[in-house]
Amino acid sequence: MSDKSMMQKIDILFKEKAKEIKEKEEAGIKKSRKIFRVPRKVSAGAKRKIKQNQILVMFLSASGNLMPQWCKIEDEMVYIRKNDTWHQATNEYLMNFMGKYPTMLLPEWSMKPYSPREAKKEAEDRGEDISVQKFLIKIMKMTQAELKKKGFGGGSPIIWYIIGGVILIYMAMKAMGLDV
Repeated sequence: MSDKSMMQKIDILFKEKAKEIKEKEEAGIKKSRKIFRVPRKVSAGAKRKIKQNQILVMFLSASGNLMPQWCKIEDEMVYIRKNDTWHQATNEYLMNFMGKYPTMLLPEWSMKPYSPREAKKEAEDRGEDISVQKFLIKIMKMTQAELKKKGFGGGSPIIWYIIGGVILIYMAMKAMGLDV
């Protein structure tokens, strides 16, 4: 019994929230986007750390957590204190976090960091490249535009009404048993 009443309360709350959202949309109030702020751990003393040959390492744990930490590059290697491991850190694997901080995405299970260049090459080899998708979408839009120009896509509504009327008359005559 309490489960039903709880479900009813949840239903009521859900409906109220839906009404509020609908009213805001009708009033023209748009939801403001939140600006992403760089975590304090990352931005604090970043310029000094970059000058000291340190990079921001986004350490991806096996559980899926991203842990940012500053690490010094020594002989093209980076030392991760948490795991007591060394990982590669060449220019091939470096990216920029928000255009400011040299960053490397490092999975816990691999000595080799994530490389966007390698990932792009692999996607192209598998045929999952987005440029192909953009090309196909462009072709589809062009063919739709051509069909509309010829009159097949939208056409004149008067022509469609006439065709629809002829079909209705034909079906009515068939239903009455009249020979057409």
